[in-house]
Amino acid sequence: TSGKIRVSGATSSGTPVMDESDSFFTIKGVEVLQPNGGEQWIAGRTYTVSWQTYIADQLRPLISTDGGRLWQDMLGGASVDAQAKQFTWTIPSYMNSSQCLIFLGNSYSTITDQSNAFFTISNGLSITSPAEGDIWVDNGSYTIAWTGNATATYNIDMLNYDGRWVRLNTAPVTGNSARLSIPNQPCESEVSSAVRITRISNGEMLQSEPITLMDGPDKDCDDYLTGNTIVNSKAAINIYPNPATDVVTVKGEKLKEAKTVKATIQTLDGFQTLPAQWLSKNGETWQLNVDQLKSGLYTLYLQTDSGSSFTVKLIKEEK
Repeated sequence: TSGKIRVSGATSSGTPVMDESDSFFTIKGVEVLQPNGGEQWIAGRTYTVSWQTYIADQLRPLISTDGGRLWQDMLGGASVDAQAKQFTWTIPSYMNSSQCLIFLGNSYSTITDQSNAFFTISNGLSITSPAEGDIWVDNGSYTIAWTGNATATYNIDMLNYDGRWVRLNTAPVTGNSARLSIPNQPCESEVSSAVRITRISNGEMLQSEPITLMDGPDKDCDDYLTGNTIVNSKAAINIYPNPATDVVTVKGEKLKEAKTVKATIQTLDGFQTLPAQWLSKNGETWQLNVDQLKSGLYTLYLQTDSGSSFTVKLIKEEK
């Protein structure tokens, strides 16, 4: 219902005076209070739907999860007393949409209202690992973790260097985490990637924030991994442990007779991370402190006092 208000009277001298609303306003028989737009509700939980009204009637609550195109009963076809002004509703576990609306109306649809804007229903699925900016190295194993129904089954995919989504799990995963191996990447590659988790029962899909996927040492390149040692096949240089957390040991035939060895560490795009430093000698091996490095894949440049130089990959992990 819409209308205007008019006020009329007369001055003390008897002159008629009158004024009215500049435009029509709406008189609502019912007004949805909650959810009215912007709420974030979780499937499987119970919430209160509320409204205000002056009528004495029955209201039928409906919900749309597609922006108002299709509507479905919230209470299995039952109505609620308008004067109750609220009811509790347990959201079905399958609902998942960012375009939800609530509708309330009497049996003749002469008194109606709906949410002013969309609200969101999600089934609680969110990725906690990897986090944005994480650096993962191929052929390594990493923990992928998420929140959500721990009894549901999931598939986990990773965005590969060639733009394809590659399945990481060989069988459906149950629970809220899985430690999975990362597929091999081309030599010297560094690409933006992401992890995608799909709930098998309803197809709900969630993608992580961007992470960096790097090629690690492997036998297809100059550097390859043997146990916890990086071996450079061209320079016959070994670096261990791999990955390193604080100190790495460098060993090689061509380093045995060296009096000094200087190290420069760079990211794969050529940015020098730390000032050049001298390695300390321990018998026939040399040691380098990498404690100050952030986790990731680096290129280690070694130069001896005799002029010999070597290049080897270095993987750094947090303690």
